[in-house]
Formats: sequence, C-alpha cells, structure tokens
Amino acid sequence: MKILYTWTGYRELKEAEKECPDFEELCEKHIKSFAYTPTGSSKVTKGWVRSALKEYKFNKMVILVDYTDEQSLVAGNNFREAYKKTFSEYMVEVQMMPVVIPDKNDYTVVYQETKKVLEKTSHPGDEKYFLLVSGTYAMNVCWILLGKTLFEEGAHFLRNCASELKSFDIPLDLTVEYIPKRLSSQSSYIHHFYDGFEGIVGNSPLLKKAINVAHKAALYDVTVLLVGETGTGKEKFADAIQKASPRKNGPYLKINCAAIPASLLEDTLFGHVKGAFTGAKTNEPGLLKKADGGTLFLDEVGECPPEMQAKLLRVLQPPDETPTIREYYRVGSKIPERSDVRIIAATNRDLGAMSKKEKGEAGSFRSDLLFRLSSIVINLPPLRERMEDVIPTAKILLDAVNKRFSSVSPGYKEKKFSPKTIKFIQKYDWPGNVRELSYAILSGATLSEGGTILPEDLGIITQPAKSTSDDMPPQPEGGIGIDINNHLRQELKKWVEKAIESTDSKRAAADWLHLANPQALDSKLKTLGTSYQDEARKITQSEAQKP
Repeated sequence: MKILYTWTGYRELKEAEKECPDFEELCEKHIKSFAYTPTGSSKVTKGWVRSALKEYKFNKMVILVDYTDEQSLVAGNNFREAYKKTFSEYMVEVQMMPVVIPDKNDYTVVYQETKKVLEKTSHPGDEKYFLLVSGTYAMNVCWILLGKTLFEEGAHFLRNCASELKSFDIPLDLTVEYIPKRLSSQSSYIHHFYDGFEGIVGNSPLLKKAINVAHKAALYDVTVLLVGETGTGKEKFADAIQKASPRKNGPYLKINCAAIPASLLEDTLFGHVKGAFTGAKTNEPGLLKKADGGTLFLDEVGECPPEMQAKLLRVLQPPDETPTIREYYRVGSKIPERSDVRIIAATNRDLGAMSKKEKGEAGSFRSDLLFRLSSIVINLPPLRERMEDVIPTAKILLDAVNKRFSSVSPGYKEKKFSPKTIKFIQKYDWPGNVRELSYAILSGATLSEGGTILPEDLGIITQPAKSTSDDMPPQPEGGIGIDINNHLRQELKKWVEKAIESTDSKRAAADWLHLANPQALDSKLKTLGTSYQDEARKITQSEAQKP
C-alpha cells in the first residue's frame, strides 16, 4: 500500500475551503485551536497535499491534526469529519489522527506523538511517503528521523520545489552522522535510537568509522560480525547495536563460545528434550528459544568446534520469509523448532585465515559459516592505532572509578593522574587495549597512597617501548649530510598513504592527519605529484591482488 503522511497545514485548510464552501464556516471556527498558523502575510499559496494526491496516486493518506489542548481535540470531531470529506474526489482512503501538541516546536512532544501515530497506522511492506511542507521545522525533522529509522524498508520524502512537488531520498549517512550533531541541544529522548553508543569514547577516524558502520547495522535485522583484538570493546559494540536496534525491548542473551565445553555448547544453544541424555528429566529450551524476538550475542565464535560450526550453519540459513527466523533441533529431538533471533558474533581470531585450506585439509573454520556470519563486518581498531583516544578514555574511566569508590566508601579521596603518569599512558602501547587500560586505572585508584596516581600504581610490568634505530632518520654518510627535503617527502608520502588506506573518505583522511580540511590534504598530495583518487585507486588495486 502506498501511504502519504502529512500534518494539517494552514494552506491546506484554505485550499479545502475554496473547494468546499460548506467547510469554510466550520474551519474558521476551529482554525485557532489547531494547526500551525503562519504569522504575517495571509497570502495563501498552493495546497501541496492535493497536488501530491493528484501526482502520486496514493492508496491512503494519514493526516495528523494537531490541537493545542485536550478540549479543542474533543470539540474538533465534527471538524475532522468535515475535513475528511473534502478529499472525497481524490479516491484515497483518508485517516485523521488527532494529537495534542501545545508547542509545535517542542521536539520531544512532537517526536513522541508522531511515533505513536506511525506505530498505529503503518505496516511492514507499505510504501511510505512523508510530506515536508506543512507544519514547523520540528515536525518535519521528526518525519525525517522516524522515516529513516523506524522502518526497515525505508521511506520517501516529498518537498515543494518552485511550482513542483518532488520526491527525494535522504542518505542513511546523514541520519546517523549529521542529524544527531545538529540536534545535540535537544531532548535526549529524540536520540533514543542512538542509545548505547554514548559509552564508546574516542574521536579517531578509525573508531568513528567503526561506530558509523555499527549505527547503520543497528537499524536492520542483519547478522553482524565484530572483529578485533582482545579488549577492543567487541561486547560493548554488541550491546550498543542491540540497544539502538528495533529489538531493544526484546530479550538480549550472550554466550562465550570459548568458555563452554564443546559437549555442552549444543545443549546450551538449542536446548534438549526429556530423556535426551542421562539427567535430562524435563524439556529445556536453549538460548535460541529464550532469545525469541530479540538478539543473541555469540562471543568468541571462532572457538566453536567443527561439529558445532555445522549446526550453526543450518541455524544461519533462514527460510525465505524473513532473515531472522532460525530453524534448529533440540538435543534428542527430530522435530524442528523455530525462533526469531538476530545474531551478533564476535571474534579476536582471523577467521579468513582459519577458513583457508592447507595441504588438502579443510580449514579450522568453515568458510560458508564465515560468509553467513559476516553480512556486516565491523573491524574494531586496537588502542595503539588510535593513541589520540587514550587520554580521553583514561580520564573517563578514572571518573567512573572515582564515582564508584566514593559511593561505597565515604572517606575515599578522588584520584587524579600525575603528569608523569599521563606521559606513561601516552607512551605505552596497550597490548590489552581498553580492557588493560581499565584494569590499570582500577589498580592505580586502589594502590595510590595519596590523591595522585603514579606510574608504578598502574601495576604494569612492561615499560613503554624505547625509541629504536628504526624510528630515527637515516644517518649522514661520509660526512656529506642528508637530503632533508627528500626524507621529509618520503615521510609525508608514508603517512598520507596510511591515512587514505585507514579511512573511507577524503575528509576522514584529512582528519586522520589532523589537517584543517580536505583541501589541505589535496595540497599535500599535489606536493607529492599525485591525487586522492589516484592513491585510493592504488590501494584498492593492491587489496584486490592480495591472495
């Protein structure tokens, strides 16, 4: 079904009056109690709702009639019925949805009321159009937010351009990156679908890229594979994706595949029937059944034994009707069961390498299972590759420890880092990543004698790596010195290539290099006699040639 959503507009009411004189008196009586009434000139321009009905042939139209108070809403029933009749010639089903919004620019109330209407009137598979003409800025911003995040199948938007009505789409990147920044001063309620990501700290381009992909993945029921070293925050990302997803109110269960013996893993996931094995006295559901309607997080999925991989392969091959229906068998049963579960998996292993065959033998991880797990792959960078995030992360972790210790011990004195400790934290390469950093700060807050955490309080045995000869520029030969310009050129080339390889856009590469803007990056590339497009093409070709 093709549906048009729109607010009641002042111009539309005036257009209805012109087409239906009987409606004029009733409209004038109620017009001050609802709808956004423009100030200044009373000149009425084209009624875009009626234009949309003529041009796009909708099956249904949902009109939100916005009253300023409950009393006006109740008294406006006759008006709504009369307004509905003014569309009789357009051969479209019209549904009037009254809402009370005292302040038409209150994002919180507008968002809440709009979301309720959409949940009542929309169904999966409907082709939804939103008219961005009537109402206030807040009303139209909420159309965009909800249209891009509430519906898996997406939405279309209509706007007036000169004397025409045009349909256009809004890129998902705009929704997940731009809009939250522009609305940062508004109520936090409007950001409910960004919940979870507020705890992921960092401004490095590599982390921003991972967060951006995770934002997008959260909106749709796709399988996600999180890849990263131990301590990079894979579980935190999984939690954020679940919390920002349409399934956030459903069950969310976790299993560490490496922590459960292979003999028990199948029973834990699938459950068993009575008599399946000694001690199986009752039918017991597994995590797949318990997570029905929600999300299941498979941590350390690379540790699954081969026989379990084969069973997971079947689970991840959904029937045709929906990608999240999982079919499986309980231990001891021959009757298939079904559960609607979204799968998020994580690993610190190189599953691609593990899936390769060597010397005629199968790899230790099934390649077909890898393909099904990796609808969306999110690579989480180690802390040593985003050192600009280390100190901000450390300070947030210390604030959390101070708050926790203060709540349980009234005499606790809040701690801070000494300058020497900050220098240590910056130089250390953190092989255990954020987890190691967190434990080190916990140790520091516990062991420090005064109010200042010293390097030795962190409990780290290995010292920060010293500079090696590899970090030094080439030494002068034969007393003739060094071509400093050539050396600087080579260093510039190395880091520019690294920036382009590590990011997915010119702006991101410029940010990675701490340049002011993409034009500054173009200037650097011009010095090297190349361009962003040429370098990006080289990297793509190089990646394609890898075995």
